[in-house]
Amino acid sequence: MSRNFHVMKWGGIESENEEFLQHFAAMAKSSTEQFVIVHGGGGAISALQKSMGIEPQFKEGLRVTNAKSMPLVEMVLCGSINKSIVRALNKEGLKTVGLSGADGNLLRAQALESGEEQSFVGQVVEVCAGVLVSLLSAGFVPVISPVAFDTEGRALNVNADHAAMHIALALGTSKLSFITSVAGVLDKHQQLISELNCESAQNFIEQGVLAGGMIPKVNSALFALEAGVPEVVIRGPRFECRGTSLVNRRPT
Repeated sequence: MSRNFHVMKWGGIESENEEFLQHFAAMAKSSTEQFVIVHGGGGAISALQKSMGIEPQFKEGLRVTNAKSMPLVEMVLCGSINKSIVRALNKEGLKTVGLSGADGNLLRAQALESGEEQSFVGQVVEVCAGVLVSLLSAGFVPVISPVAFDTEGRALNVNADHAAMHIALALGTSKLSFITSVAGVLDKHQQLISELNCESAQNFIEQGVLAGGMIPKVNSALFALEAGVPEVVIRGPRFECRGTSLVNRRPT
């Protein structure tokens, strides 16, 4: 399998930013890489939850998702966010296809916990990479919402960083990028950390430098690197910026 695949995870902010989408489309059309996009949509999900009288809650950086919230998550991720990205990229001349984990059994998952609070938060157990390879071979850019399904057909909310990591490993991708609203991983003085390894990441988590949604992002990035993805980076929406590179060696 070709390894010239570049998996990118976008947050909700990037996914709804017209300038970012135009910039990506221009870059993708001139690149020799083939892109797979995995997107989030946390802000839109939280806004919809609040409009329905549900206060958004998070546990270790993951959204608490129960039976009442799961249909809202699916509505936003598989519906409005996914299709707005597809429309925008197609408008810019990219051949783009929107998918959820249900399409072609792309993402299979199981519940992370059995308790009621997190019973609809999933962890990926299988990726059907053949679906993506077929689309990539035909010149399409897959855009994936991280809603997966269990063996009973129940929809589960998978953290987009975790989904991107599993997809990158299944494809044998050459590069995995996590796009954030900031320049990369920042230290306590809000300065960019140019390189990060497992030991330094754990220290930053214990010190509270890394918190919230950055924890699953960094953990996913490090896992992908250690599992064999050659290049893993966390960086801001400006593609010319270097961001934070994940490394196996001690950072310089």
